[in-house]
This record gives sequence, C-alpha cells and structure tokens, in this order.
Amino acid sequence: MIDCLADLLRQRIFQTACGYADGNDANDLRQDPAFKLALGRAPLDTDNDLASGPTFSRLENGLTRKDIYRLAKTLVEAFIARYADPPSVIVLDMDHSDDRTHRQQELAFYNPYYGSHCYRPLFLFEGLSGALITAVLRPGKRPTGRENAAIIGRVVRRLRQAWPDTHIVLRGDGHFSNPELMALCEEDAQMDFLFGLAGNPALVPAAKPLLAKARALHEQRRAQAHRLVFKAEVMGLGDNPRFVETSLTNPTSETLYWDLYYARGQDENFIKAIKNDLASDRTSNHTFFGHHMRLFYACVRLHPDPQSA
Repeated sequence: MIDCLADLLRQRIFQTACGYADGNDANDLRQDPAFKLALGRAPLDTDNDLASGPTFSRLENGLTRKDIYRLAKTLVEAFIARYADPPSVIVLDMDHSDDRTHRQQELAFYNPYYGSHCYRPLFLFEGLSGALITAVLRPGKRPTGRENAAIIGRVVRRLRQAWPDTHIVLRGDGHFSNPELMALCEEDAQMDFLFGLAGNPALVPAAKPLLAKARALHEQRRAQAHRLVFKAEVMGLGDNPRFVETSLTNPTSETLYWDLYYARGQDENFIKAIKNDLASDRTSNHTFFGHHMRLFYACVRLHPDPQSA
C-alpha cells in the first residue's frame, strides 16, 4: 500500500504522542487497530497496514534544508491561523535548550556549559497564550547575536505581514540581550524588547547601594523589588542580583520584573514537556535534518493545529 505524506506525518506524530518515539516502533504498530482508525482506515482490515520503520527512515533521512524551512514556516502559519482577528499585542518568548547527542552525529558540538556534545534547539512561544510559534534545531555551539536576529527576524516579518498593527514584545534571558536583536526592535515602531542582562564589572558596583538596602531588608525578613533594570535580592545562600534590559517605558519596576519578565519562566515547562513527554531529544538518527524532523513531531503534538489535526 502506498502511503501519502500526510498519513506518514500523522502516523509518526500520533506514535510520538503515545510514547513511541522511535521510527522502528512502526514495525509493531502498523497493524494496530487504534492507529489505523486514527488515520481513517478500517481498523480490522488486513490489506491496509500503516507505514513501517524503513519507510520513516527514508522519509527522515531524505529531507533537505528547504524541506525543514518549509516545515518551520508551516508551524508559524498554524500559529497565525489560531487567531480569528489580529491580536493587539503578542509576546514572543525565546529560549534555547540542550539536546545531548551520542557518538559523531552531524553538527553535534561540545558545549562546556552542559559538559557534553549536544544540539541547542531554539524554541519560540507566544508568552500570553503559551502557544508554540516554531522551533529550530541548532548546532551545539552558543548562538551569536547575528544568528538570533536572523531567525527571529524571519518570524517577525511573517507575523508583521499578517498583523501589521500588532504590538510585538521580544522577551528572553541574558543571552538574547545583544545589539542585533535590539536593532531589530528599533526598526519597528510597534516592537519592544525585554531581556535579562548578565551582571558585569560595570553594573555590579553600581548596584552595591541597593544590595546594601536589600541586605537590611533581608535581616528584617522583608522583601522588595527595586528599579526597572535591577532587582536587589538577598537570599539565605547570599546575594542574588538580577538585571533586566528593556525598551518598555510605561510599566512600573514591579510590573516589569514580576509580571512581564518573570513570566517567561513558563517556557521552560513547555520545553520540558517537548523533551520529557514527547521525546524531542531522541537523537538516535545520524543526520541533522532527521533530528530536526523529530523535533517537529514533538512540537506539533504539544500544540496541535485544530485545522490540521
């Protein structure tokens, strides 16, 4: 039986959602009545078996750069289709994760922060709804500001085509605080950014007066957030200064940090679901694009598009 591409994708995505992360699981599931029914086939017929493991191996290992780009763009289109009307504002949350690799897989580099060879996929979520926008599998090296701006810029341009008047806020932690992404925002009057900022020899000394006040408050068992770009906090284990860099001017210091920036931590829960529940980091393929396809399987199951389910 010849399987169309849509059926192959549905079968692989449904298998992933049910805990069968490997392509060769299809060898045991291709006659399963439940999976046949999910793909619209008569569950008890014997002449309509689903695709086998070798079929998925050929699919994943035959992908090209253009195929991966089109699939990533399809996720963005599915995100846009969720809205009946253009939203007044969206928050574009950005975060990287680690995906450990094994042996000598394509573009797997040693990352000293994680202490292993890995990939570093980039995930984009909408911060107010939690909806996935898209995901990009990357090599294991630390991304540059230019690379971040190139990826985010393509997404923003497509969003801007669909929603010319929507206010877009870019939100991310310290390694997104770079001139390239800030310049991307400055080019669009309807964009702002809210980035964490790592402490440095220039900032930390300037924060010492506020840290001293925070220590006094800590001794009195009181806590208080301070300025727009700096949170002075003293914990049981010591000082915990945090810096935030933003183009937003209206929110108060407390709103900026606790309501706007602090909320980006929810992304990590979504990433955990993609990795731990949907096995996006099952890096048992030998090709980079094959691994990228597996990332897409997991992403689609996290936030399925009602129109294509």
